[in-house]
Order: sequence, then C-alpha cells, then structure tokens
Amino acid sequence: MADQKINNQALEEAIAAFAADRQKENYLKVMEYLEKSIVLMPAMPPQNLDPETEKLMREGKPVQLTGETRILPCLLRKDNGEQALPIFSSPAQIPPDKKSPAVMALPFFTCVSMAMANLEKIEAVVLNPFTHNM
Repeated sequence: MADQKINNQALEEAIAAFAADRQKENYLKVMEYLEKSIVLMPAMPPQNLDPETEKLMREGKPVQLTGETRILPCLLRKDNGEQALPIFSSPAQIPPDKKSPAVMALPFFTCVSMAMANLEKIEAVVLNPFTHNM
C-alpha cells in the first residue's frame, strides 16, 4: 500500500472536457469518475499522533488513522462569507502560494461525508477551486 499512487488522469480529462463544454453529459462523466476517486484535501495536521504515524505522514506515506483522530480541513471563504471545502484531483491543481500545512488523500465520498456532517459551516465542496472551480 505504501507504493500506491493517486492516478486521476481520466478524471482530469473529464474535468477539462466539462470546462470546455458545460453540457450535462460532461458533468455526469466528471461525477462518474469522481465517485471512484481518491482526492486531495488541504487540512491541518492531525494532533496526538503516535511518533511512527507522524513520521510516515511527513514522508508522504499512507497511514491508517484511528477513529479518535480528528481531521480539520482547511476551508475556503467566499466573498459572501460562505465556506467551501476544497478538494483537488492532483497536486498540480494546488498553486504553490495556496499550500496548506497538510494535504490528505481521501476517497471523494469521505470528503462529502465531512461536508454533510458540518452543514452549519460548509456550504459546498469545490473541486480544483483555483483552476476549474467545479
């Protein structure tokens, strides 16, 4: 599992097709790939990790977090005050000046579940907010 890489090439091609032609069919194709994707979510580093897990995270290796570990996502604030949960299809979609303290690779539906559990704080989930802004 430590050698597992995120490959969202098909998702990124579908996003580009939707950006070029915002038809329903292109949107559905994005959603089809997205529901099976591992995406990147900016977050604050989890607290109270054991030293070995912390070391693996710093090295960019996959780790299994326990149920007690709290993940605090970095949210984007819109001009109107609403907050959105940003997710990214690849590291290339995160501008260098927008890096967060940590980036977590999570299944798309885990990110959606986090947003749904925090509806009082999160208005939307935004895919590639600095490039395609879906």
